[in-house]
Amino acid sequence: MNLVRDTRFKLIAPLLLADIDLPNQNYAAILEKGKNVIDSAKAAGHLIESSFYFRNLSDGSWIGMNENLEFDPGSILKLSILIGYLRWSEAQPGILNSLVKFDKPIPNLPFQNIQGKSLQIGKTYSVRELIEYMILESDNQANAILNWQLPPQYALSVFSDLGLRSPDKNAATFPMSASELSRFLRSLYNSAYLNERDSEWALDLLTRSRFESGIRSGVPREVTVAHKFGERGYQDSSVVEVHETAIVYLSGNPYLITIMTKGDNRESQIELIRRISSYTFNLVSSANSSSI
Repeated sequence: MNLVRDTRFKLIAPLLLADIDLPNQNYAAILEKGKNVIDSAKAAGHLIESSFYFRNLSDGSWIGMNENLEFDPGSILKLSILIGYLRWSEAQPGILNSLVKFDKPIPNLPFQNIQGKSLQIGKTYSVRELIEYMILESDNQANAILNWQLPPQYALSVFSDLGLRSPDKNAATFPMSASELSRFLRSLYNSAYLNERDSEWALDLLTRSRFESGIRSGVPREVTVAHKFGERGYQDSSVVEVHETAIVYLSGNPYLITIMTKGDNRESQIELIRRISSYTFNLVSSANSSSI
């Protein structure tokens, strides 16, 4: 077992994450069905590569397919900004209520195909409202403003504290794997990195995400899902990456699932995410906590 501890203190070392080295073969059905869905999508010609990571949040057991394969996470990295701001607010209470005026559009931001409402020019927003735009609407304008104002020690420490390598701000991309991306939601669920109030607020915000075509659509409406999607396109290329990470609050057996895809058909990739989400939910909900 690999342990990730908070090393900021002199006499204590709070446990942030605990990773069991080997996958749990009781989840072989998830692995088999996931492979079948991915292989079918590849055969259809629209999928280049995909991976997924499943984790039982009750006992930490997991299984994955290509879970260490790296992709560009796109907007899922907004989770690090969310967590960084909440960490900052614990040290500096009131920072979420500070105001920022949105004077003009920020140029040269990544293109978004999947997007919701955006900030209005000339309007003043609190940092808390900017965070809501960044998460609920996945707004890149809000993300850029927040990213500029977040002190580097909070922006980068989210990665290092969770046992991840820190991003290079000068690099065009920051590849991560499904197992790595899953650490953001795991840290919130465990309330090991942020306090209980802030972890609860962050996850409640993620349950209200406007994007509902992927993991959310593969789960019954009465089941709560906290989730964040990400996409990445490439200039002069038809290749697109679409990903999603989520906690599915199945009664008695909550689990985390992260699915990452690279292909040339966004809608087909979103459908693949929905299908994997659907059969995973069906398998977990019909099984007891020890076997599938």
